[in-house]
Amino acid sequence: MRSELLMTVVPLGAARPATVGKLVTAEERVAAPGRLVQSLLTGTPLLCVDVVALAVAFGVSSIWTSMFGWPGSGNSPLLFGTMCMAVALAFFFAGLYPGVHRHPSEELRKLWWSLSLVFGVFWSTTWLDSDLVQERQLVPVIWALFAVICPLFRGVARNALARCSWWGYPAIVAGPRQEAEAVHAALRTNPAMSLRPVGIVGESLPRQFRGDAPVPYLGPERLAGNIAQRYSVHWAVVTMPNCTLRDMQSTLQRQYGGIPNVLVVTDMAGLPNLCDWEAEARERAGITLSANRFVSSSLSIKRGMEFALAAALGLLSLPCILAIAALIKLTSKGPVFYRSERIGQNGKRLWIWKFRTMVVDAEEILGQHLDADPELRRQWEAKTKLRRDPRVTPLGHWLRKMSLDELPQLWNILQGDLGLVGPRPLLHDDVPKYGKEFETYMSVRPGLTGLWQVSGRNDTTFQQRIDFDRYYIRNWSLWLDVYILARTIKAVISCRGAY
Repeated sequence: MRSELLMTVVPLGAARPATVGKLVTAEERVAAPGRLVQSLLTGTPLLCVDVVALAVAFGVSSIWTSMFGWPGSGNSPLLFGTMCMAVALAFFFAGLYPGVHRHPSEELRKLWWSLSLVFGVFWSTTWLDSDLVQERQLVPVIWALFAVICPLFRGVARNALARCSWWGYPAIVAGPRQEAEAVHAALRTNPAMSLRPVGIVGESLPRQFRGDAPVPYLGPERLAGNIAQRYSVHWAVVTMPNCTLRDMQSTLQRQYGGIPNVLVVTDMAGLPNLCDWEAEARERAGITLSANRFVSSSLSIKRGMEFALAAALGLLSLPCILAIAALIKLTSKGPVFYRSERIGQNGKRLWIWKFRTMVVDAEEILGQHLDADPELRRQWEAKTKLRRDPRVTPLGHWLRKMSLDELPQLWNILQGDLGLVGPRPLLHDDVPKYGKEFETYMSVRPGLTGLWQVSGRNDTTFQQRIDFDRYYIRNWSLWLDVYILARTIKAVISCRGAY
């Protein structure tokens, strides 16, 4: 999944790009830590953050249990120390240290299962001794708090550590220019992945790299191993669009055999991004896929969770809903709610509800403005959205900015027309823009929030929206939904892309 290109790139620390179009010489070799040292520099801060998160969970749970009159544990230091060692070992074997290029939803899944295993063992052992009653009450509370606190602390820590030049792994990006630039920009704009791109390796010197290059060009792809050695780089991110497994294996062995870690970025005719490549069949490399991620049991869990959350949010937001309804009536003419026809799962027609944020004669006003302003018309045709929409009321502008206009869609979720997480429901006019991906869209239930909403929303292009929807559907999991819900809170507070 691509990210917006970053026009200006600054290399790591003392790493200076070679003269544009020339390979760096041995004298220009960058002094960088070895693999073990770099692993320690990247993983140790995360270990410290996890210990702090566990300490916070331990302290809060002790206070919580004492509030209910439960006696505290007499072995608190020993229990805390043992938990720290057990959690650290579990996270290490789960690949969470140093946790390079791991998708947040995958990290969340591994983290949760590791914690469940560790605390499940702790809680089970408390039943072996009648003197461990206090610990038996304390452990579940610590687990519940730590399962929430740890991902939050890790996210904040990664964003902070990403500003440090010594954290993360230097990496080279190789492949066709357009794809390599997109991956380079994605790594630069997502430093929390722990990979820091030093520059791009390619077979020819593109025009874009001549003169004052926006992205460092390190040399031809056939010398990737030599370039990695001179830059003390142990990671290569190789883009291979539309390649076969045979071509991939041949290229990796021939050009990247000397690089310890190679991450391949390829669409492979639409394979999910979160597939498992660590499979083998008759001594041949293979890929393990969840051919049908939307199995009935997972969908039932998803539906149950979304119904419960929608019901709880509806009850909690009822005073806010009533207040907004009264304000709409007082500030503008027309109904409180607005009903819009959309396309749902399997092409089903559905009506979604919103608070009315526009004037009554909105379409007439839109037509007049589009006829009078060609630039406005181009913006409308590109996104079917206007940053300064003349139809929106002052109150409506505020409701859209805070995403409060979509609160009535909680009713759509309770009815089963929408999910809490999924692609946004499509207008009929948007169907031609989806092209062949429309069939993919119709295979799932639309959602109130989704990957597109938390990744820029209206600040992105329509094609990027399609890419986000495709990525979500192909890589769906309950953990991806949890990750999107957590990101939704941040997106609503920041008001990014909402207008």
